[in-house]
Amino acid sequence: MAMIREIDVGGTSVTIDQLYESDVNGVVWDSALVTIYYIAKHEDVVRGKTILDLGSGTGAVAIACGVMGGTAIATDLPDRLELIRANIDANDSRIKGEVSVEALDWNDGYSKDTVIDLLLVVDCVYYKASIEPLIKTMREVRAKKTLVAYEVRDMGETIEAQQMFMKRLGEEFVIEEVPKEDLDEFGCDEINLCFVTPK
Repeated sequence: MAMIREIDVGGTSVTIDQLYESDVNGVVWDSALVTIYYIAKHEDVVRGKTILDLGSGTGAVAIACGVMGGTAIATDLPDRLELIRANIDANDSRIKGEVSVEALDWNDGYSKDTVIDLLLVVDCVYYKASIEPLIKTMREVRAKKTLVAYEVRDMGETIEAQQMFMKRLGEEFVIEEVPKEDLDEFGCDEINLCFVTPK
């Protein structure tokens, strides 16, 4: 069973199916919305660029990149790709660039030679066991730019996982926070966007 979410992407209405019953990958989280609005405001970040979206979930951010003229590759675990494909198909007429889907398990590593202009890591941190595979994958992709977005969580394992992730991110990457004023009315204290580059 699904519920439809309509999202404005730079004046284009995109429809995203979400799952009523899901783990962490079946709904459009607020950090994804803030990322989408940031991309729409700063279209040069994605237009004409090749984008790899890690842990794509519903595919909403990758689809937004495609709407704004980017070539986006939405990735997630093999058993979670059906929803992404359905959402891409539902928005096909709105996509000016291109959006494709690939299975990617962070534990398997990333060895493709594709030149990635922008790596998206949007709301990917929930479990401590995923931190090292995620950091390793981020380094292996060797993107020209990486945009990390996350909502500060206040419950359960996610709190520790986020703390671990930010510590490891600071050890491996130079972090440049996106100013809150650059996020317009969609930003809030709980949602952070930052660009990171390998040290």
